[in-house]
Amino acid sequence: MTGRWLALLLVVVTLLVTTKCIVHVDAETPELKCLFVYSNDISDFGYVFAYEQGRIDAERKLTSAPYNYSIKTDFVIAPNASTADQVVLPYIADGYTLFLFNGGQFTTAINRLAPAYPALKFLGTSAVPKFNNTAMVVSRNYEWYFLNGVICGMATKTNKIAYLTVFGIHADPFLNSNAFWHGATMANPNVQVTVASSYSYVDEVVAMYAVDKFAEQGIDCLAINQNIQTANARATTRNIMSCGTSSDSRFIAGEYVLTSGIRVWDDTIFGFIKQVLDNQWQSFQLISDGFYQNALKFAWWSTVATRPEYDAMRSTVEHHRDILAQSPNETIFCGSLATTIGYAKQNESDCMSLMELLSVRRIVPNVTMLPTYTRQSVTVFKYIGFGNSAAIAVICICAFFILMILGAITHMMIFRHRKVYVASSLLFMVLIMTGMIMVLISCISWALKPSVASCATRPWIGGIGWMLIVSALLAKTHRIYEIFSRGNLKVTVHTNAAQILKIMVGMLAGELSILIFWQALDPMKHATKIIPGLAYNEVYYYCKSKHITPLAVFLAYNTVALLPNVIVAWITRRTEEMYNESSAVGLSSAVIIFIGTVVIGITKVVSENIYAQYLLPTLGMCTIVVVMFGLLFLPKMLYVHGLWDTTSVESSGVARTSYTSTKSRRNATTRSTSGSSNDGQSSSVKMSTIHADKSRSKS
Repeated sequence: MTGRWLALLLVVVTLLVTTKCIVHVDAETPELKCLFVYSNDISDFGYVFAYEQGRIDAERKLTSAPYNYSIKTDFVIAPNASTADQVVLPYIADGYTLFLFNGGQFTTAINRLAPAYPALKFLGTSAVPKFNNTAMVVSRNYEWYFLNGVICGMATKTNKIAYLTVFGIHADPFLNSNAFWHGATMANPNVQVTVASSYSYVDEVVAMYAVDKFAEQGIDCLAINQNIQTANARATTRNIMSCGTSSDSRFIAGEYVLTSGIRVWDDTIFGFIKQVLDNQWQSFQLISDGFYQNALKFAWWSTVATRPEYDAMRSTVEHHRDILAQSPNETIFCGSLATTIGYAKQNESDCMSLMELLSVRRIVPNVTMLPTYTRQSVTVFKYIGFGNSAAIAVICICAFFILMILGAITHMMIFRHRKVYVASSLLFMVLIMTGMIMVLISCISWALKPSVASCATRPWIGGIGWMLIVSALLAKTHRIYEIFSRGNLKVTVHTNAAQILKIMVGMLAGELSILIFWQALDPMKHATKIIPGLAYNEVYYYCKSKHITPLAVFLAYNTVALLPNVIVAWITRRTEEMYNESSAVGLSSAVIIFIGTVVIGITKVVSENIYAQYLLPTLGMCTIVVVMFGLLFLPKMLYVHGLWDTTSVESSGVARTSYTSTKSRRNATTRSTSGSSNDGQSSSVKMSTIHADKSRSKS
């Protein structure tokens, strides 16, 4: 009895060892670690999604009975194909030895990795470089696109159909385009075929743009060679029937997808990995797929077509599919196609083999070719330019105020001998009005297309103009302070051109230093961003520095430069009203700070609105100019013509003189002003006038 149990135990152990259950299932280290490199996210429900399902199914089969291999598979996404080799390197260091790339765009990465790591193995799709450790899947996608042509040729109502492909990566698009044309013309001799390239399998913007271009031409049926379902979804919104690819596109695009060619990767991946595990690797082997290998199949059919059309279409397409599935040597490229593309054939009935098809590098001449669309060629850069209504309004406002300021300068020169101008420093007024004009010109420059030059124009012209205004105001408030805040009434203070220029040059030097460092270290350049409300192919084009620090320093300096005006205006607020224009200067400075703060704050809040980004700063600067002009210059102009009956602003002490006062006060003021010059005057004369006024007040 004991001997029988021992014999039975020996048999069981032998079976376990033979089937590798003990060796492989319990092993801590897998026999093989395999990495799949994808071009985009696996949730695209397209090419990558199908590839990922193949990875999962192949791993399940290989690790289950009767094989029971111990393997580990993983995937990584490398959206930038040119640097995919860098993405793979950490996995090489982790012991991965087999790498499967899911697209022809990874040719460059394989070309770098294969010779550098001869002990590793690499599988690619189309145009894979020939090394001893590389293999290539030769996709027979042309079989599917031939059937796409049959479908669209039968479904079209306008006799205008199209194929969206991807040129520039490998030769497959030529095969697919020719096959699509052949199937379409075989089903419908009157059909017109259009082909366009998106130059990318995964660019949603380019795919949608190409579909829109097809719609403009009246195309009503479309075949699509994309890794993603975006083009099918866009075609549905334009009422264009389409054929899906790689996965069932109706999951996203609905019933306007007539049918989908589903890529079944599990057998292809399973067979390839099994070769590696069984040490049956062949250097630079070609692994074909297609209907014969069950690597292509149909999704269920749509009900968009009427029933008779649906039955005829399905019957015709399945007939050709069965022919393709009979043998890998069977081909549909016979007769007219071979001669049409200019390939040398002995007889009209001769057919082209697979390798002959791979050698074709041009499209049949009967196909209408649209341009190759790239992200750069289809992108519309959205900005508020000179043709925009908002820009036109701002430019008109700025032009009106520039003319008004030029008119004020002309008026000042004509009536410069009037006491209201004689008492003012012409240099002071010219500086402020020049600064105003520069600020308005800066506002106009906001309508220029963002570039290195136009982006630099805004802070340079606006900043210099702004500092001319601020420095002149500071010279004015400083003059009031020197005259009216000294304890000794006999002090003589002369404010002339040299004093004004001294303050202006000092403050302008600080402004220029900031602008120079800004331009040298982090200049404003054109940048793009996607914001709500724009079309899918539109991006907001604007000016921006890499860091916010230069702008913050620039704004801080210009804000701090205004504070002395406010402080001095507050200190001198109780000065004799007759000579006190500090309230106008202080109010101007306060308004500037308030509007600037509000504009900056609101602009940050509404940063997603391009019109607010343009209108708030430009109209804010225009408002500041209008307020300053109204407070500092308009009263002078009106007084000259007897239209201002209460106050006038004089630069001499910023004297706000009441012209409705007594005759003696008028005479005293006239004597005070007559002794002054254009560029300077003595405060001792003013002090005697003040004492005379105070004596009259006491009496």
